[in-house]
Amino acid sequence: MKEIVKCMIISHKRPNNVKSIKAFSNVCICVEESQKQAYQENYPDTEIVTHPDSVIGLAMKYQWMYENFKNIAIIADDIDTLRRNYLADNKGKKDIIDSETAYNIIQATAKTAQNMGVYLSALSKESNPLTYSGHNPFKLTGLASGGVLILLEGWKHFKLSPRCISGLDYYMSGLNAHYNRRLFIDNRYSVVCKEGTFISKGGMAEHRSVETEKKDMEFLKELFGDAIQVKTNHNLRKKLHPYEKTLKIPF
Repeated sequence: MKEIVKCMIISHKRPNNVKSIKAFSNVCICVEESQKQAYQENYPDTEIVTHPDSVIGLAMKYQWMYENFKNIAIIADDIDTLRRNYLADNKGKKDIIDSETAYNIIQATAKTAQNMGVYLSALSKESNPLTYSGHNPFKLTGLASGGVLILLEGWKHFKLSPRCISGLDYYMSGLNAHYNRRLFIDNRYSVVCKEGTFISKGGMAEHRSVETEKKDMEFLKELFGDAIQVKTNHNLRKKLHPYEKTLKIPF
């Protein structure tokens, strides 16, 4: 499939544990300049893209990547695989997607978004197939999840703040809703991460805490008001901390 977006795994201090490299074909890894050698030693056959060490924090890394590459799929480094949510029977692991197909799904999602004239797209934020509805395979509004985020050239008001530590998908989804109104989400697919938040080492682990989640909540409410709300417990999943968020866009 023709490449619409450059698939970039964003990583930090995980030079020997980039799980997503097995989940997606044709990817590069984006890290600080000072970490390049360590990643090259472990992944000699993978392109390593570096940004200056002065670019600190997830928001500023996203900003740098978008400004320098324009059409990108930003992939978290802790993804084990991509899953088909629409299969009623997943015996034999038929719901698990091979890396080449996963890459093509990203490109097809980006192409659909490009044809629609939207700048932000993503896959489902729900990792549990029980939440999938065949009546709603696609969404044009809501939250673009941080597992795989696709950004297309032309977003005129793409300006992120270092104040947002780990709620960046909410920040970008709110910003997009305000300026661009629509996005594209393909609910048929979702990422699978066996290690959860506050468990794995490296990445956001050294920056994220319950206190930073609280500050993110306060900052996002400053920007988006009642569109940002505290998430309630769900029968299928309990909250990890008191400041888990939800985004309620009124259209």
